Amino acid sequence: RKRWERLQKESCFGCVGMGDWDEWKLLFRLRGSVIPKSVLFSLPSAIAAVILHVLITQMDPEYVQALQDQKTEMWSSVMFVLGVLIVFRTNQAYSRYW
Repeated sequence: RKRWERLQKESCFGCVGMGDWDEWKLLFRLRGSVIPKSVLFSLPSAIAAVILHVLITQMDPEYVQALQDQKTEMWSSVMFVLGVLIVFRTNQAYSRYW
């Protein structure tokens, strides 16, 4: 009986009669949540993206255009190499299977 009451309090089984504050506490509960670990991975990446965006927008527009042209060339090169690697890996998998 006590276990069922505790389960109703900790889960959303009893959400119908909960007050506004209890719903927010349930939403932002850290015990058993993946939010703290995901913040450790996402926050540094987000900070780096904001810093890079600010630095790039402060640059000379002609230089930014040259960077975008280089980015297009690099993107097509990376896609070519990735395609070759996927084909190679698929052929290896087929040769092991057959």
